[in-house]
Amino acid sequence: MALRKKLWENLVEEFSKTYFMHSRFYSSRVDFKKLRPMILKRIQNRAKDYPVKGMVPVAREVLENRKLLIQGVSTLMEVFPVLACK
Repeated sequence: MALRKKLWENLVEEFSKTYFMHSRFYSSRVDFKKLRPMILKRIQNRAKDYPVKGMVPVAREVLENRKLLIQGVSTLMEVFPVLACK
């Protein structure tokens, strides 16, 4: 009986070390109604730093030119046959 108790205590101790040492306990005292405006303001301030709106026309132009380039290469491959070997 004592051996079984000792074994059980060791198992519980090992289990608690490996699984409970890495868990986090958060306090429920945080008022999310007060935090929400601060978080939204922070997101808006970060969005000002990213030049995404200005990059959209440039990205569209790049995609159109890429399409034109692929079309030109495929036309060249039809005119000049490409031989490949292993």
